[in-house]
Amino acid sequence: MISRFLAYLEKINNGKLLLYIVNFFSIWFRINKLQVEDIEKLGVVRARILKAKFRLGYKVNFINVDLISAYKLRLLHFIAISRGLMIGDRNDARHYLEVINNSEFLNYIKLDSNLLAIMKGYDVFQLPSIDVTSDCSMSLGKALLIGPGADTANLDLTDFDSIIFIKPPKVKINLEGKIIVVILNNFWIKNKVESIYSWMQDYPQTSLVSPQDMCEIGITEHKAFKSIRNGPNGASPMGLQRALIILTTSFNFSNLELQGFDFSLSEQPYHESYPSGIKELGVEKDVILWSNLIHDFFYNFYLAKAILKRHKNINGHVREITDSNPAAIARMFEAVYR
Repeated sequence: MISRFLAYLEKINNGKLLLYIVNFFSIWFRINKLQVEDIEKLGVVRARILKAKFRLGYKVNFINVDLISAYKLRLLHFIAISRGLMIGDRNDARHYLEVINNSEFLNYIKLDSNLLAIMKGYDVFQLPSIDVTSDCSMSLGKALLIGPGADTANLDLTDFDSIIFIKPPKVKINLEGKIIVVILNNFWIKNKVESIYSWMQDYPQTSLVSPQDMCEIGITEHKAFKSIRNGPNGASPMGLQRALIILTTSFNFSNLELQGFDFSLSEQPYHESYPSGIKELGVEKDVILWSNLIHDFFYNFYLAKAILKRHKNINGHVREITDSNPAAIARMFEAVYR
């Protein structure tokens, strides 16, 4: 009964009312200005209030596009989880903190000296060394990965050996003589399975990379998905990052060009030709903002940055974006979503 009531309160104004209540109790119980080492001493009630403050504080501040406040709470929460001071997967929390452990970012969100010192104790994320030169790895040659911002019907595909999609495109394309790869996600398999069947009828030579079995068309879960790591509380690779992990761990390519990706930092990140379910879920910008909240925008930004740093043969506008400092990225994000 209580959980239902709290869930109802959280729906009011995207959680602002419930956060106000939680902040009141955090002041009442004197847990609004805790250091990490103090968390271990909390009792059950105060620990629950603090956990709610961390979760709702990140959510409400992110939706309000106050990224500094959102990520200050996020990092303190995940540091506590990684140290076993709060409930959660310690390995997932450590993975998240290693990905986000960038000095420019930590200075941008204005972490205090105590938390900065703690973050120095975490490694900086490094991609694992994986041998993709074996015979079992599919060779793509010069490859093109097409993103949501690309005009799929009017791309010049002449110079590419392989064309890679994150979802089956809505438009007909001349792919004669090309290696075709489509990387699926669970949402598409569940809600748009008919588009997959239709695509396979038109392009039966396609290599489908699926996160689950699709027995009807003889597709089995691809092993690459098992190697994808997540952070706590939904922080996980988005379409580009998931595709890059899969392509760099399970395929060979001489060069990979990225087109149509900009971390949703433009006014129109999705071209009308891109097969997206976003517009079905609500106002496009609101849904994109919510998606970045759940998957964690800066986690995905630094994950992409790490992959591109490791693989110099991946090119595209995304590389220029990841060379920008976090303050500049935040300004771009705020300009679109505030």
